[in-house]
Amino acid sequence: MNDHKKIFSDILEELNISDLTKSSLLEKIDQVNIETYGEYSYSDRGCVVKCIVEEKWKEDVESEIKKLKRKKIISAFKKKLISGTVKFEIIGKETYELTLIKVKKFKKNNKDFLDEYQLKDREERLLDQIDMEKLATNPDWQEKIEKNKKIKEGYIYILSNLALPRIYKIGFVKDDYVARAKSLKSETGLDRNFVIENVWFTKNPYEVEQKIFSSLQMQKNEEGEYYGKSYRSIKELNGKAFIEFVDGASLKFFCERIEEFIQE
Repeated sequence: MNDHKKIFSDILEELNISDLTKSSLLEKIDQVNIETYGEYSYSDRGCVVKCIVEEKWKEDVESEIKKLKRKKIISAFKKKLISGTVKFEIIGKETYELTLIKVKKFKKNNKDFLDEYQLKDREERLLDQIDMEKLATNPDWQEKIEKNKKIKEGYIYILSNLALPRIYKIGFVKDDYVARAKSLKSETGLDRNFVIENVWFTKNPYEVEQKIFSSLQMQKNEEGEYYGKSYRSIKELNGKAFIEFVDGASLKFFCERIEEFIQE
């Protein structure tokens, strides 16, 4: 058991759960990586608890972690790690190992040009990219895409939320973007309302949205390797994965990029 998994195990001991639940969860979790970020003060310090599991156990572990949140596992981690915020990521072992291979190769080729922070950022974005590719092959997602393609006119929007500083939500709706902004608060479970920063009327809104996102994520070279900067990221909120968030640049930058693809 690595040190981080030992910390995870110790915290489970403090919670009011059965030995069977604890042992089952620890058996399904292959590895735990705890990453901290932010300043040294409690309010600014945060951590991400990454649970690496085999793909067949991913949904089970996600469900168990969700139940443990009601058992105050978040509070226990905050106390143990002296951290103001804690979030969990359940990552498939195959996906994680593939990411490590890509990151290792990237580090080898770019060790003289990138510092540790930039390499960590690249690793996270590679993981996001792989997850988005897997999502695109989901049958339910494909059905939703076919419906979206039939929408001939609509609105592209960009939203912000004070709970997600310097992060923006881009998407499209057929008509009521105000209602969409309100519904997102409920879907994400955030305490703050989403603010409509800008909207654009366009033809073929789904097509336009996809072109925008394509321009904001890493590209592939002829060898199938990723290069360039990615602004697109997945956010895990309220137990759901949202793939339409962007960060890493100013609001003005994202608005100008959106306007490049609007179809009048």
